[in-house]
Order: sequence, then C-alpha cells, then structure tokens
Amino acid sequence: MLSLILAFFTPNQNSSSQTSSQSTSLVILFDQAPAIAETAARIGEFKARKYVLVDQDYDSLSKDNGVINSKLVLGRLQYKIGTQFPEWGIIKFNEPFLGIIQGGPKNPNYKNVIDSMITLVRDLKSAYPNTKWTWLGAPALPKIFGKNNDYNWMTASQEDKREILKSVSSAFQPLISELDWVCPSVVSVYDPPTISGLPLLSQTNDENTWREATVRLAKLLAAKKPLIPIVSPWWQSDHIDESSRIIPVANFIENQVQTSIKSGANGIALWSDMNHFIQLATAKKDIKQPIDSNVDALRKDFARDYFGGRNPANWNSDEVRQSLEQHVALTVNIALESIRLWEASSMGVTTPVFPTPGSILGFPQNSSDNNAFEGSKNAPPYCSKIAESAQKALTAIPHRQLQDYNGPLIYIGTNWQSILLRSKDSEVLQNMITQLKSIAQKCYESKSDRYKRPETFVEIPPDMLESSLVDLRPVERRDMWQLANVDTIQTSYLVSSGLSLAIVAKNTKNPNYLAKCIEMLEEVNKYKPLQRPGNTYADPKVPILPGGDGVWLATGWGIDAIVDMLTILGDDVPADLRERLRLQLWEEVQRIVDDWLARRPWFVKSRNAISNQWIVPTIGLIKACLFLGDPSLLPAYNLGTENLASSLATQGADGAGHEGVVYSDMTFADVHQILSSMSLSGDNRCSDTPFARLNWKWFMHMYMPGRMLVNSFDSPRSTLPDWGTNLPMTSLGLASIATSDPDAISTLKFMFPNLKGNYSLAAIKFADVMEATPVLASNKLKSFEYFPSQQQLVWRSAFQPPASEQTAFGLWMRGGDIHDNHTHRDQGQVSIYCGNRVILMECGTCEYGDPLWEPYYTSEPGHSVLQIGALKPHGKPVNAPINVLSLNESGGAVTINCAAGFPSTIQYVRSVEWNRDGLVKIDDNVELKSEVPASTEFFRFHTGSVSQLEISGRDREWEVKWRGVTMKLSADCAIEVSQETMPDKVIAPFNHQTVLIKSLGAAKAMKLLTEIRVDTTLTNSVN
Repeated sequence: MLSLILAFFTPNQNSSSQTSSQSTSLVILFDQAPAIAETAARIGEFKARKYVLVDQDYDSLSKDNGVINSKLVLGRLQYKIGTQFPEWGIIKFNEPFLGIIQGGPKNPNYKNVIDSMITLVRDLKSAYPNTKWTWLGAPALPKIFGKNNDYNWMTASQEDKREILKSVSSAFQPLISELDWVCPSVVSVYDPPTISGLPLLSQTNDENTWREATVRLAKLLAAKKPLIPIVSPWWQSDHIDESSRIIPVANFIENQVQTSIKSGANGIALWSDMNHFIQLATAKKDIKQPIDSNVDALRKDFARDYFGGRNPANWNSDEVRQSLEQHVALTVNIALESIRLWEASSMGVTTPVFPTPGSILGFPQNSSDNNAFEGSKNAPPYCSKIAESAQKALTAIPHRQLQDYNGPLIYIGTNWQSILLRSKDSEVLQNMITQLKSIAQKCYESKSDRYKRPETFVEIPPDMLESSLVDLRPVERRDMWQLANVDTIQTSYLVSSGLSLAIVAKNTKNPNYLAKCIEMLEEVNKYKPLQRPGNTYADPKVPILPGGDGVWLATGWGIDAIVDMLTILGDDVPADLRERLRLQLWEEVQRIVDDWLARRPWFVKSRNAISNQWIVPTIGLIKACLFLGDPSLLPAYNLGTENLASSLATQGADGAGHEGVVYSDMTFADVHQILSSMSLSGDNRCSDTPFARLNWKWFMHMYMPGRMLVNSFDSPRSTLPDWGTNLPMTSLGLASIATSDPDAISTLKFMFPNLKGNYSLAAIKFADVMEATPVLASNKLKSFEYFPSQQQLVWRSAFQPPASEQTAFGLWMRGGDIHDNHTHRDQGQVSIYCGNRVILMECGTCEYGDPLWEPYYTSEPGHSVLQIGALKPHGKPVNAPINVLSLNESGGAVTINCAAGFPSTIQYVRSVEWNRDGLVKIDDNVELKSEVPASTEFFRFHTGSVSQLEISGRDREWEVKWRGVTMKLSADCAIEVSQETMPDKVIAPFNHQTVLIKSLGAAKAMKLLTEIRVDTTLTNSVN
C-alpha cells in the first residue's frame, strides 16, 4: 500500500487517450427530479438510473452520538420505501462520521464510528442484496491541511500530500472494502460571485487538484469496484447550508465531470436533493423550519436563477412551487444531457453544445415525439397505432382527472429474495413461508388442466363449469360464456399458485419447480387473447356481436401473472419465451386501448368506473406499460392512470369504499399494489389522492366488536374468518403499508399483535413490513367515525384486537349516497354488538343465484327499517343523509333522512341516540302518501337471538326481551308486536328472531320510539 501511495502522484500521461478510446457507456445515476411533462421523460433517453438514498434522517440521533442504530434505519427505510429498491443505493451519513474517520485511529471515537458504519452497510446488503451499496463521500480528502490549515492541494509539498494520502487511505480502507462501489464527493463548493479574496482561477485550479486527488485515491482503494463520484449542477456552499445556485453548464462539465472521468471514474452520480430545497423555499409559515436553514438566502438564489432576480409576490403559492419544480426538473435534465454530450465528444462522436438552464433547448416540444427514446427500437410496428388510439380515448374522456405523465416507465417488482432472506430471523414469516412452500408443492403436483386452456366446452374440467348455466341456450352462447369464465379461473390460479411456485423455484433453484413454471408460461403464451369474449352472454338479452364484449377480468389477471412471473424468474425464463411473452403484453395493451376507444365492454359504455370489472383491466394496462418500459406507451399508460383516477374519484375522499367492505377488500388490494408500483417509478399522481391516503382508516373502522364486520352493501362476509383474527384483511394490510400516514403501522400492530395464519403473498409482504418497522403497537384511531361520502357511521366503546377477549359495545348505521354500488335498501339500518353478542343485525348477503337473495337479504325485509313502499330495484342508490348532532367517546346522536329510499313516504326520519352504558334510542317518524290498511307491517328489527323472544304489552306500549336485552316500543297509535324466524348469513345456525311491528288499524303515519337497553357485562355469544 505504501508503495502505491508514494506513486500516487506520478503523472498519468495516458489519461486523455484512455478517455477518448473508452468503449463502454458511462454509468449515470440520479436521485430525484420532479416529474414535469416537458422534461421528465428525457431521463430514459439519457440512460440515467435512479439511486435510492439512505440519509441521516433515518437516525437523526446519530449526529450527536456517532453511532448508527442499524435496526432503526432498516425499519424506517422499510416503512418509507418498502422492499422494492433500484439497483444502486447511497448511504449519506456525513457528520460526525466522515470527519472522525478522516482523523484516523488516533481519534478515540474512530473504532466505534467505523464499526457502526460497517454494520449498517452489512445490514443493508443483507436486507437488499440486489442493490449495490456505497457511502457518499468515502474516501474524503481534506481540502486544506497542515498544522494551521495553511496548505491546499496546489501549495502543499509532495511529502505533505503523501502523508495525507497515506493517513486517509488507511482510515477509510476498512469501510471501502465493505462497499459494492465507491462514491467520493467532488461537488463544487465555491461560488465565485459570493466568495471574495481569491482569484477565480486560483479557486478553480485548487478545487480541481483536490478533485483529481480524491478520485485517484478512490480508484486505488476501489480496486475493481465501480468508481462513480457524486457531482451536482448546483453550488454546494459550505457557508450557506440551505442555498444552491446553478453552476454554468460548461463549468459543471469541465470541473466536476471531465476531471472525474479523466482521473479514472467509471461514471457520474448526480446529486440534487432539490425537492427538499423547494419545500423549504415554499413552506407555509406554520411549518417548522430546520434550525440551520437560511430560507431567505435560498429564495434569493432561486430568484436570481429562475425569476429574473425578482421575488414572487407569494413564495407559498402553488404557482411558485410548480414553477420551481419545472425549472429544477429542467436543470437536472440539462445536467444529464450535458454529461452524455460530453461523453460523445470525448469519443470523437460530436462536439458538445451545452443547453442553458431556463430554456428547453434540446428537449422535445411534443410528448408524442418518441423516436429518440431508448427502447423504441424494440417496439412492435403497431406501437404508433397504440399511441394514436390511446390519445383518442383520452381525448374522449369528458372530464380528465390528471395531467399527463411523461416520466420514465419502470416496473419494480417485489423483492421476494430479500423477504425470504429476512424471514430467517422471523418466526412469523417462517411459518408463512412454510405454507408458501406447501402451496408451491401442490402447484407443482397439479394437473395441467389448471392452466392449459380448453378450446371447447367439452374440454372444460368439470370443477370449472358453472353448473347453473350448463343449460344456457343457444349452445354457442353457453360455450362462449363458460370458456370466458374458465379464462378468469385459470388466470386467477396463475396469479396465486403460479406466483407462489415461481418465488419458491427462484429461491430454492429447484429445477423441477422451474420447469413447471416455464411450462405454465408456455401455456399462458397460447392465451390469445387472455380474455375470450362471452362474459356478458349469460344474459340472453345481450347480443353476440362480431367484436365480442371486450376485455375483462382475465385480461388484468393474465397480465398480472405474466409480468410478475417474468420479474421473479428473470433470466431463468428462456430468452425466446420471454420475448414472446413481451410481445403478448404489447398485444394485450393494444386490445385494452382499442376496446376502451370503441367502448366495447359494458362498463366502458356506461363509464362505470366504480366496478371492479373496470379496475382490473385498468391495472393490467398500467402494469404492462410499466413493465414494457417503452416511452411510446406513455399515451396508453396515461389512459390507464386516468381510468384508475376515475375509479378512485368514485370512492370517498374520506377513504370509504362505495361498494362495502368485502367488495372493497377484493378490489383495492390490487389498487394499492399498483399505486405502490406507480410511485416507485416516480408517478405519485394517484397515490397522493385523499382516498388512497385514508383508505386504511376506513378499513380499520369496518372491524366491529365480536370479530364482526360492518356488513352493509353486498357483503358475503359478516364475520371475520378464522385467519382474520390474527391477520388483517388483504386490502387493509396493503393500504397500511402503501400510505404515507405513519400511524397506520402502529395501529395495525395494535390490532394484530401476533401475526399468524394466511400464507398469501400479500400477507407475507405486509407481515415483512410490520416486522421490520420499529414502531410501537398503539391504536392511533378514534373509536368512532362518520364517513359522509358513504353516509355511514361507526362507533364502539373501544378498539380491541380481534384475537383478544371481546368486551366492547358498538354499533354502526347507514344512510345512503347516490354513488353507492352493490347497495341494499337499508337506509336507516342500525346494527348493534356487545362483546361476542349480536344485538341487532344486518342479515348479510347470500349467493346471487339464491332465490332468497331478493326477498330476504337485499330488499327492505332483510333490514331493520321501514317496510312500506320501498324503492325498486333494491340496488338503486339514493341520497339518505345522516345529520350528526353529537359524536364522541361517550356516545352520540344523529338523524337519518330515509325518505328517498321509500318513495311512498312524505317524510321518513329516523333519530338515533346512544351511550356507552348500553342504551340505544331509535325514534322513527314516518308519514305516508297514502293510508295503508290495518295489520300492515310498518317496521321490523332483526335481533341476534336464536331463541324465542319474550313479548308482552298491548295497544301503544310493548316490551320485548331476550338474553341481556330489553326493548321497549312506544307508538303514537295502536300497534301489534310479534316475532318471526328469518334466515341470515351472519352467525350459526344462520337464523334469528325478528321483531315485527304492525299497525292495528288503518294508518297514514306512525311515530315509534324504540328504547333498547343492553347489559354490557354479558359479552359471550350464548343465545
């Protein structure tokens, strides 16, 4: 080492020729650039790759004690970014680490500090083995040195330089030996117009000499590792921490880029962190600023560079922020383009003509100009037709939700290798992985008919036939519907079992598993198209048209399976098959775009964006575009994201799902996963919507005492399944790890402290995040919430983990919203629970083909509401607003205007008042348009009692009793109270007693006060 150090400053006579003859393209990395339409898409053209930054904010205490809490960093990193990382990663913990290391072992803190740094590097490499890790600024050479800091790299003697090089190389060697690549900092520090006392030439030459020494030392220590210094197109002032001015492009290239490459670097990493600077410059007054920030200086810099030297009237306005984002994005793009221009000129290809900040010189004026983008050469010949059709479909949308995205299309799948590696230290994950391997084995042993497509009706496996439609006629209609249905069954199988097999095959390198995966993909490649026509043909009134009925569920699920299996298996998939599958994805993208333009599917004709049938192929379109990555697909991608935004807009800005908890759970698991994929590619337009941020809270509020669910709407599930007591619903888990809300994981840990059960891939993902996130289990939610977008209110005396003893008292109630879907005629429904007891119930939902579905479940007889003159059909949504008079931990009071659901009424208002002591008062006031005859049933209440009720009373006053409950009924006219046994889909034995309230005489109105007293000390479910 000493001999190498002594030879370090031997002049490199061949540096210029080496640079000009290099045959490989420089590695160019960047950290962030706001996604502005005119500029962001160019990043792909520059072949620039994004790196992930792990900075000191992940462990701010390390600034004081010089010790890094590696577990804390990993947990917060997992929470903030997740498990899907790019290829390159940078660790940036500056102070006191680099200063202490620079001082060497003589510093008493050296050993603790470098051990702490090495531990973090090793832990990150273990957790994210597919990412190459480095430490920003290592090695760090001082710019001035000597006893009195009176030397720099131009004025110091050779002996002094040797001593510094020897000391620094020895001090940094242990750290650099652990890194995957080396990233010294060569940013420009001195801004000549703001620093007086030194001639400009002297500053530049001194800094370049230091820069050359830094890079050459780094190359020596790096050995064969990539050497990629960090540079910046902004001055990085030592004196004004929070300010940055643009460096003239020619100076940026000559001083930072050219000096680094000619000194032996393999590439350039761009540093900006400008989103942080923009946030500081445009922050509202009530946002606490960092202690060391100099916002005034920062604003002066921005004003000089971007606003002609004039300060905006309001720095806090959205217009100023957007303007800064556009200018900063342009600066990043100009820096990247200039590096490539210089690289081409250094190889004699061209002479660089550097663009200037503030203009769009060198950038496409039109986002449809895709010829220059990397990847277009691999696109099929019809890619221009896809772009044209997608643009037409976008233009036809009446009210756009989003601005077009023009950034890079990148798909980053779940890093299953890292999850499986981390699972070795987790009993919870180990149990789930064991189940995953069992599923993989079953998939391996499965018959090929699970995924080999039948071409005729007679080839359909018996268990894939829908028995209720085997007699559908004509035969052509039957065959088309059954085959279309099989497509959904088989693609769904591939998404679940096929992906499980692929993960285990990749992890275990089992050749038999891998061969089975390839066999599956070969069969999938024969699915042309993924979804055959016929999904609507069960209805004889739907005509069979030559173009079919369009893309459907198998379209989205098939794309899902292809993309994720290819991502997981990587190069284990033969190149020829991989290319055929990519071509198949192109064909499916074209099919989706064409069907949307032609409005072929029923849900596109009606723009029924709330339907999962709209959402599933939409997600497939987005995912395929991200995976294929070709910029010519940007119009198709924007069509997909616009359709997704339309779906999100149909949901509640308060996070509520407008199809109820079960349908929302089925739909939004995929939605939150694609939102995460979009965010990882740099597109946050949809994930920043209120619904996406708040959806986890709504899902959490759907949990009621007794392991019950709020089962309004079509809800085949009224109680939690066995696995659901120790594991959250899939959409809840994925929404919690996708949201930016830090309370989500804490609350999830509180509700599910002992994860176990379901092996599903989604469960493994959020179990991995929960295990790695270092936050305490703590309920962060109020015990009550009103969701105005859904006109639904929930309240319980306390949140309790489903696996714990159930003692809480709770209730929920429904009004109605005009945007509801899969709804019931349940306006005014009140359901009550106490511990494991159901006091008043909503009867749930049976199978759609069940003859009891309409008369006993979805219409008014299945609910504790008015029974006269309900609106038909039962699924037609109405506006039935809840007026909240009071709502707190002690109870509440509301009124519900239910008249729209019952057009036979002049008015129908239900008032509900309750407290945590178990008292619930329901006050009904109904006036009918026409008189009804005697013995007409006005109201009913569905109790949770299987046993016969004790009914007593006469005339206007009645009392009904069952275990732990007393119900008193007082009317303004003579009534008759009786009971009837009715079916339900809530709790075994799936029948219960219903209280019926009839008028004794003819009546046109009724006022009924129902007072329910619940003994809250009785919490077990014995009826």
